[in-house]
Amino acid sequence: MGFLDSINIQNVHPTIDMGTMIACGQYGTAEIVHKMGFNESITGANQEDMWTQGAAYEFPATGTYPGAKLEVISGSADDDGSPAGTGVQTVKIGYLDGSGVQKSETVTLNGTTAVETTATDIWRVNSFRAAAVGTGGVAAGAITLQELDNAPVFSSIAAGQTRARNMAYTVPYGKALLIHEISTSSAAATIEKAFLKFTLRGNLNEGAKTAVGFDFPLWEGIVAGTGWQVKLEEPIYVPALVDLHMVVIGNAATDAAAATAEWRGYLVSV
Repeated sequence: MGFLDSINIQNVHPTIDMGTMIACGQYGTAEIVHKMGFNESITGANQEDMWTQGAAYEFPATGTYPGAKLEVISGSADDDGSPAGTGVQTVKIGYLDGSGVQKSETVTLNGTTAVETTATDIWRVNSFRAAAVGTGGVAAGAITLQELDNAPVFSSIAAGQTRARNMAYTVPYGKALLIHEISTSSAAATIEKAFLKFTLRGNLNEGAKTAVGFDFPLWEGIVAGTGWQVKLEEPIYVPALVDLHMVVIGNAATDAAAATAEWRGYLVSV
């Protein structure tokens, strides 16, 4: 007996929301998407992206991909695919090819020696996480996914973690993303006059529902040493091939503030 069957037996008139149906695999090909971001130090009115690398996130330039491999490398020899590797042994890269189709590749790490991907068609990186770990259970060093010449970095798993904290995301071809929940939070030693402004940005023409060549703000909120969770009554509709990222900026009083953010949504076929 499945979970949904048990609900129907125990309740005469059960109410099952869309999110529960998707999570239980009972809503066609729809899937849940969850993006998390972390930036450990924001100082002053300098806008940065919500990811562990800090500064601005650089999407691969239009026309660059497909055509070049990426590489994965760790800052620790313990992130190694051999039986002796106590950190992360393999990582899974979730990406879009040059046509925007979802694909993935699993790469076996070799410590501080870079390992190239087999794929040569990586256009956008949507996820980067551990696929197998050693006895330590987490990354022993910072693991980065980058171009073969070491820059730019497209995603990274911080030491002590198992997935990237990176909010850059591109909606796959043939899909639409419905963002229904956004959370932000911050912490700083001095918060009396400091604040952080979070902006979800995307190269989306909301009227025409198409991707354009520059960003618009899609959602915005401010916190000051606290957290904020917003459940949207009307989801933000994001069509295929639109790039999304969350940026954060403080004010003159902001000093080494740490910030986290996330959004949750449904990816549906269109």
